[in-house]
Amino acid sequence: MRALAVKVNWWEGWDTDPVLQLLVDELPPLDAFRFERNGAIYYAELDGYVRYYAYSRPGRGFGGRHFRITMSSGEEVILEGPWSSRPGAVHLHGFGPCVHVSITDDPLAFERGYTFFAGDVTLTFAQDALAEHLPDIELVRVDAWGEYSWVPCRKGLPLKESVRVKAMQKGE
Repeated sequence: MRALAVKVNWWEGWDTDPVLQLLVDELPPLDAFRFERNGAIYYAELDGYVRYYAYSRPGRGFGGRHFRITMSSGEEVILEGPWSSRPGAVHLHGFGPCVHVSITDDPLAFERGYTFFAGDVTLTFAQDALAEHLPDIELVRVDAWGEYSWVPCRKGLPLKESVRVKAMQKGE
């Protein structure tokens, strides 16, 4: 997977963190990934793209959809109704670091600015994409609620206030 273009949705006027938007040459299919498990987190990375699920028993995540995944051992596992998670929880289980992004392999979707997929990439992939396409943007580590994640920030400027930053300031 290669980053062809990058932009940032700054969510101006909204109280949420900025998100990288990536245009890539191709998104790897689920069956190409080999997962590792630590506790309830199933994690896999391929060419910089990250997939993970939170699963301890059958549930109603993804509307109860079944996901057939392959473990690094070669064993096939079916996750019934797993939940999505977030990079902070994945990091706590020893995986990553990874960055939440909006991602597409459709140049028209990238140009429009919508119909992306929610996804995750490795920190290294995100940093390399920024260095190549948006060198004035960096990823800043944000620690909140016992977890950490990475947020886009304009170099030399303070991190945009966000829900998490405000909560940290209030001591929540």
